[in-house]
Amino acid sequence: MSTPTSRAWRRLAGIGALSLTLAACTGMAVVGGGFPYGSYSRDTVNYLAAQGPLAVRTVSTVGDMPPAATAEAIVARFRLPGEFTPATFAVATPAQVTKGYHLTFVINPDATPDVRTVCGPEAGAIPTHAAGAEMRIVAAYCYRDEALNRVIARAPAAAPDSAAFGALLDQIGLALFPYRDPSVNEGKRRRES
Repeated sequence: MSTPTSRAWRRLAGIGALSLTLAACTGMAVVGGGFPYGSYSRDTVNYLAAQGPLAVRTVSTVGDMPPAATAEAIVARFRLPGEFTPATFAVATPAQVTKGYHLTFVINPDATPDVRTVCGPEAGAIPTHAAGAEMRIVAAYCYRDEALNRVIARAPAAAPDSAAFGALLDQIGLALFPYRDPSVNEGKRRRES
C-alpha cells in the first residue's frame, strides 16, 4: 500500500537522481552523503566554532601541490554555512586528530574509504592518486576516530586557489554541516505515525 509519505520519498528520490544526472552532464560538482550520524549536533558545531580554530587534516594533494599547501588552501577557503557561528580553521596536529574534533579531507582516493579510516590515525595510509579530469573529495567531520558526518564530492579538477574549488568547498560545507539535527526530525516522524 502506498502512503503519502512513501510517495513523497519516491518523488524526492526521483528529483535527486535527475539532479545528479543533470549535474554530471553539465560538469557541475556533485556532492553526496551528508547524512549525519546519531551523535551529530549543530549546538556542538556552534560551540566549537566559538572556542577557536577547528582542526583540518588533508590526505593527498590537489594537482601538484604538496599536502601542507593543500591543507593551507582548504583552511583558508573553507567556512561553515551561514546559519552557524563564524569559525576559523587551522591545520590539524596529530594530537587534535586523536583527541578531539577535526575535519578530514581525503582528495582523490583510489576507492571510497571506510568512514572510520577517514577519521582515524590511519587516514594518511589511504591510497590516493593524482587528479585527472575529475577530482573526488571525501570529507568527514570527526570526533577522534568517529565520523559525525561524511560527504563525498566529485567535480571537474580545479586548483585550490580557483573559484571552482572554493565553490566546491562551500557545497561540501553545506552538506557536512546541516543546520537541522537529525534527532529532531526523527522525533517528528515518530509523533506523526
